[in-house]
Amino acid sequence: MNELAIETLLAQTHGGAEGSVTPPIYQSSLFTFDDFAAFEARMSGQGSRTLYSRVQTPTAAAFEQMMARLENGAAAVGFASGMVAISSTIFALVRPGDRIACIEHVYPDAYRLFEQMLRPWGVEITYHPMTAFNSDPDLLSGVRLAYLESPNSMMMQVMDLRRTAEHAKRHGTLTVVDNSWATPVFQRPLELGIDLVLHSASKYISEHSDTVRASSSRPMS
Repeated sequence: MNELAIETLLAQTHGGAEGSVTPPIYQSSLFTFDDFAAFEARMSGQGSRTLYSRVQTPTAAAFEQMMARLENGAAAVGFASGMVAISSTIFALVRPGDRIACIEHVYPDAYRLFEQMLRPWGVEITYHPMTAFNSDPDLLSGVRLAYLESPNSMMMQVMDLRRTAEHAKRHGTLTVVDNSWATPVFQRPLELGIDLVLHSASKYISEHSDTVRASSSRPMS
């Protein structure tokens, strides 16, 4: 659990070299190593030093670390867009023959992903009112993944994530929630029992409509 209040986390200086208040934007595509042993360790998966900007940069790492701290999670992964975060998460967890239970009025591009790619791939998707996830303890029986938003994208409806997480754990169902509208300032789904949290940084995380990026966070082990 975070020992610092979220106001403190947001106010902390988390800059880079030379005392910069914010991390610099690294524009290099490649990064060097001090010796071959360090390079070999990175290539074999024994190290985590930055290698190639398509995989990781110090700027992206600073964003990921801050998002993980704000959500009180073990780690976060940054993506180039919200749909990349959503699709990468779903495809990593779901296989043909699995079933997804999704809220009604989900983000339209997520709906298109489910209907145009996942359903033809052999994944069953069912849509339910947000209240059903809270009131029906057996809704998630036989469901591989529950895809949630609170508030949701189109109607700004909220749900009881703690109760939904409790129902999901009884059935061994994974839970993913898009927390873009509430942000960690108002809601920390991982602390309520949710398995994974998604954010579109072009919403309130960025605040100024000048960023397109997204993150996915997971709980502490």
